[in-house]
Amino acid sequence: MSDLEAIREEIPSYAGYEDATIRPLADKQLRAWLGERLTLLDARLGLADGPLAKSYEHLLRECEFSDPHAVRALEEGDFDAGDLALLYTLDHRLIEGADRAESIDASNVAGYLQELEHLFASRNALILEQAKR
Repeated sequence: MSDLEAIREEIPSYAGYEDATIRPLADKQLRAWLGERLTLLDARLGLADGPLAKSYEHLLRECEFSDPHAVRALEEGDFDAGDLALLYTLDHRLIEGADRAESIDASNVAGYLQELEHLFASRNALILEQAKR
């Protein structure tokens, strides 16, 4: 199964990145889905009020607000097949990570949040690289 197919199993209406005019929609769909999973994790572990509040809130902001430079890069960027494949892989890895939220406990939540932050940073770097081309 391709990364895109796996993403669409979790987010059936996922727009994808092939059409530049709807790339921001795909970005928004992914972020909303991830934000929902993070909110459930917080409800279970109380992250917003604990020692990991800063890391949790940073991730939640990543889900709630798109970087305007990244949105422009998504709309105007010339993504080749390799770029799209990597973007789908990163999106899929974020979804797989978010799916693990139910099994995360207090002893491993810090590493889990760091992993998601790293995936978001890698994804954003790939998108913003398009603005430089």
